[in-house]
Amino acid sequence: MLHAQPGPDFFSDTHMACTAGDLLAEGINARVVHVYFERGGTGAAAANAAIADELVASLAARAPGLVVVEHCWDDALLARLQREAGAIVVETDPWAVHQTGGPDLRLAHLQTHREPLLTLARRLVAGAPLDGITNLRDGGGSPLGPERMHPPRPDSKRPFRPLLRREVIGRPRDAMGQPHVVRRTLDTNAGCPFSKPAADNPVFEGVDLSADGVARQGCAFCELGGDYKALPWRETVATHTAQICTLQRELDALGSPLQEVVLRDQHALRYLPELVAALLDAGAAPVGLLVPGRGDAILRFGEQLERAAQLATGTGHWFTIYLIGFESFSQPQLDLYNKGVTVAEYAEAIARMRALQARYPDAFALDRYAGSSFILFNPWTTLDDLEATVAFCKEHGAHRFAQGMTLTRLRLYPNLPLYWKARADGLLALGGEAPDDRGAAYTGYSAEAPWRYQHPTVAIAEDIQRRLHAHVRPAEGVGLLEAAVRFARAWVGPAEAFDVDALGALEARWLALRARWQRTDRQRATV
Repeated sequence: MLHAQPGPDFFSDTHMACTAGDLLAEGINARVVHVYFERGGTGAAAANAAIADELVASLAARAPGLVVVEHCWDDALLARLQREAGAIVVETDPWAVHQTGGPDLRLAHLQTHREPLLTLARRLVAGAPLDGITNLRDGGGSPLGPERMHPPRPDSKRPFRPLLRREVIGRPRDAMGQPHVVRRTLDTNAGCPFSKPAADNPVFEGVDLSADGVARQGCAFCELGGDYKALPWRETVATHTAQICTLQRELDALGSPLQEVVLRDQHALRYLPELVAALLDAGAAPVGLLVPGRGDAILRFGEQLERAAQLATGTGHWFTIYLIGFESFSQPQLDLYNKGVTVAEYAEAIARMRALQARYPDAFALDRYAGSSFILFNPWTTLDDLEATVAFCKEHGAHRFAQGMTLTRLRLYPNLPLYWKARADGLLALGGEAPDDRGAAYTGYSAEAPWRYQHPTVAIAEDIQRRLHAHVRPAEGVGLLEAAVRFARAWVGPAEAFDVDALGALEARWLALRARWQRTDRQRATV
């Protein structure tokens, strides 16, 4: 089992670790391998090629019968695992859009339906046929058995026995070059309660959303929505508390004390104070709780956030909303994404979070990770949208909640309403005309469908932003975006004639000039 960890992200591997633990309990050998790819920059391509070589060689030496791949989709790598490791390769995203190859089999909904993978492993060991296994598809995506589309009701009685010893390939370091914190994810309540139908949104008028598997409720860029399955909150709190205490005990024995837990529950803010209280009552060691939350949910659950912060203050426990679902600060883009929220509500949510942090600085770690969800560039983005984002960030300092937000790009998959809108608008770029991938490769997401801009001048702004972003500090990314938009507006001639590589000479001259003033600043500091 592979699970790619490209950087300081929050992808869950609990379903992989628990499946491996269940297989080991049945006498079937299983391992979880974390693969840490380099995100980018000088030498990243060579480093990732070496990581792939090490991975293939390691697996080939063991001759595994089955390799389950998650967040690790590179077509050439999949082919090598099939050819050199001699393994049946199973991918966990049936909606991945591969350009040159693909896996042998695909598993749907592994994060919420783990039993099909257990069944697949058992049948391979027994030499039994694979047809009829729920959620299993062939390499092209055709079902081999029935499909469960929605999450099951959580089962708090199921044994919690994740495999905690993981093998590592690559360099497990965060963005600052430091070792990752010891973090584990709790996967209890699945799905998302937000259920606004995409078909009711005027943006999708005339778009056919009838294809099998398309997510028709919730945010238009997400496969979740209207499918929330939850235990009663008291049972959820008890389950989370027991799992955290188990992880603390077992990781202590391994010499890696648990520092943080991630709650994947999209409705966890409602019971956050009760969870903090339960951890205190159980005598759990201090731990950080990373909780997701939509921007408007911060307004709805303000009382719960306040009580949780009061309880955690002075105890060593703390929490943060590690994944704030903003997506955009442009109202037309929020409408496109079917978010059901306004930019004004986001401004109020930011103000409330800052006030909460000021009152409870050791309990609410607002700026700990700046891991907000944001999608700046998509096929329909306009220069006006980009300017709206710049203006909002300058007024509210919102860029502090989403490092790298000025590079974020929409990923399209055939189970999403936006994929079908892009197709209807003629904005998909398939069939050999795909541009270089700039979204999914080596960043922990599945292979995506490439697309083109409806407004080509936006591509000029994006090209400039990507070319020059490495030369500015994170806080300066919004200023760079403002300059890139200004340049794109002033461009004369067809957008296709713009060549970002032509900026190379100007870029080199600017870097030389910057080196002179930076040297002067250092000399002054020394004096």
